[in-house]
Amino acid sequence: MGQKFPLADAIEQFSDSEIWSRFVKAETACRKKGWVYHRFGESVLFLDKPPRGYHVLEARRSQAWAALYNPFISKLQIGTLIATGFLYPAEPPAHEISIPAARWFFLRPLFNSNEAQGGDFRFVGIRVGLYPDTKKPRRGKSEAPFWPEARKVAIAWLVDEGCPAPGDGNQAKLEQLIANWLTGCGHNAAEPTIRRHVSKWIAERREELGV
Repeated sequence: MGQKFPLADAIEQFSDSEIWSRFVKAETACRKKGWVYHRFGESVLFLDKPPRGYHVLEARRSQAWAALYNPFISKLQIGTLIATGFLYPAEPPAHEISIPAARWFFLRPLFNSNEAQGGDFRFVGIRVGLYPDTKKPRRGKSEAPFWPEARKVAIAWLVDEGCPAPGDGNQAKLEQLIANWLTGCGHNAAEPTIRRHVSKWIAERREELGV
């Protein structure tokens, strides 16, 4: 995975520099006014009428934050970024584990404390890195080399969500997750190819569970 960063540094490292600069500028303006107490913090709530200019600066900061946060969390959800951490409470001898991409649909990252919470889980000591680059498939190869990694993403989802049942629409959700993951990693695959792989992985997971 290469170099890994805590959440507060990772969102800077793995975001567009212009979007990051826009957010820092907007947040700094609010912090100078005392309307935000700390980095990535919530804005101050006023019981009375807010000071002049508050709504303009706060709207600018909120928009800049959304432009920064949404792509970052999306990269975690599709596996372009890979995160590791420790399940709380992390008592010795705690082991650092990979956080499945699908888990980020439920986790809320807390940048200042470097943890994430949600879905009855809490991870601390989080580190984030880029998904390793995958070489393009050579001509004549029947199986592209990125499918084993795509399978890991799918199996992580199946472990969390369970195997799809006929008619529940969950296989389609998994197929879309894999399609998004492939796109995020710079790969392409036809819809029938994705469906064929997903169906195979579901069958393998069912066989593993004995169902």
